[in-house]
Amino acid sequence: MSAAPNAFGGVEYSGEGFYITIDIYSGGGGAIAEGSYLPGTAGGVIEENQWGIGWDPGDIWGIGIDFKNWGTVYWSVNSQGSTGTNLTSGLLTLAQGEGGAWKLNFALEDKVVTYEGPIAPLN
Repeated sequence: MSAAPNAFGGVEYSGEGFYITIDIYSGGGGAIAEGSYLPGTAGGVIEENQWGIGWDPGDIWGIGIDFKNWGTVYWSVNSQGSTGTNLTSGLLTLAQGEGGAWKLNFALEDKVVTYEGPIAPLN
């Protein structure tokens, strides 16, 4: 699977594979903090030391578009496109690794997602 920027400031994925989008909130100041993160209690709401659950906000601007798969989503990519599964439970842990890398472990109901590398916060 490969990823490339698109004209709308997002990313287009091609090939076949899986990826995950994760919204986490460590607290004020925009820094990422080590520790354990629990799921938020409602779509679109993330409190300190939580990750935002996946949700479908619907037509939030009244423009006739039903928005889906916001927040934390597990994606499957193949030749037919991308399919998202909203994630709503699981424990996410972050630990600082060597050379500024992060170690992420996300234990879900039926799978475990692991990652080691850079993570950039969005303020």
